[in-house]
Amino acid sequence: MHLARVTNRLCLLGGVLALLLASTPSHAALTLTDYAANTRHFTMSTFASGFPVGGVGAGPFGVAYRADGAVLVDHYNGSIYIFPNHDDNQVAGATLTTNYGTGPSLRGFVQIYSNGVYHYYIARQTANDVIEVSPTTGVLIRTVATVSQPIGLVGYPPPPLGPVSTHSGHLFASTAGGTIVEIDPTVAAPGNTTTFANLGAVGDGIAFSPDGSILYVAKPSTNNILGYSVPPSGAGTLAYTSPAVGSGIDGIAIGLGTLVGYLYTDHNDGTMWEIGLPGGPTPGSLNKIADGGSRGDFIAIDPSVYSGGPSGFPSLLVTQSDRIMRLDPPGGGWFGPPTSSTTLQPAVVPAITTIGAIAVMLLLLGAGAVIAMRRRSA
Repeated sequence: MHLARVTNRLCLLGGVLALLLASTPSHAALTLTDYAANTRHFTMSTFASGFPVGGVGAGPFGVAYRADGAVLVDHYNGSIYIFPNHDDNQVAGATLTTNYGTGPSLRGFVQIYSNGVYHYYIARQTANDVIEVSPTTGVLIRTVATVSQPIGLVGYPPPPLGPVSTHSGHLFASTAGGTIVEIDPTVAAPGNTTTFANLGAVGDGIAFSPDGSILYVAKPSTNNILGYSVPPSGAGTLAYTSPAVGSGIDGIAIGLGTLVGYLYTDHNDGTMWEIGLPGGPTPGSLNKIADGGSRGDFIAIDPSVYSGGPSGFPSLLVTQSDRIMRLDPPGGGWFGPPTSSTTLQPAVVPAITTIGAIAVMLLLLGAGAVIAMRRRSA
């Protein structure tokens, strides 16, 4: 009888343990596919792990950089995590003083260089605003604009990448309401926002072509990327629609150098994809870069950790539920534009020469070919 009671208790304990294990979310690391590793020769590592995971599987979202080498990451839980440098294999722990809580829903996070100073901006989805924060304490400096449910956030490429235009120094935000909003952060709200485009459904990740001529945005309802031409002033015009790819499409990055002609996307279903652009080497192609991950949200170009070794070019940070992975392309390929860089800015123009004249020419020719192809097909 005593043995039976012990056996029953062990069975009960085993059942409880199994239930606990089943209810604990698994956050496997994003893993390169055979195509990415052996055909494209990408590598992947972990920039940072140990982030807490929210109830919807959300964790880190936006990434920004300080001039002292620190990396800032805003999170679903309202914290802004700080890492002392760009090295791999760090663990999330230290945060800036200010915590905004889960209510405001921190999302896109970028910085813009203006008049010798970097300004740091965060989109707060449920707070319906875009704010400027201190990069040292995280404290709110000011509300830049009132925007209905902003999600993705990007700055217009500064010279010498983008042309000087009425868009220079502006922010562009995708929204859950299906619009792309242009924001002039130098002008006090209200009256500093205009509608750049209407998507007709939720817009998510957002990115510019290096020369600022095309603005790409992820449209999760149809799992494709829309590209809008960017005129010198005013609203954009739809110029490109990618094939549907994966599930839960989100973050976007642009391929440069040997990767010109491709877009790279991060997905909520734990995958990454490569999309061939018109005018590129394989227009319309869809190739899975990685899978087996957790919830993927935004993508950030890391200007300080290079592909192809120390003389290479920017790698890519890819958010997951509890970590941020680093995608490193082969030498001669990189990601851009480096609009969040603290080294490739107008004040440090000589740094652009590290890209090399030939690479810049390829970049511009590639962008021109894409635009020309779109115009011919219109």
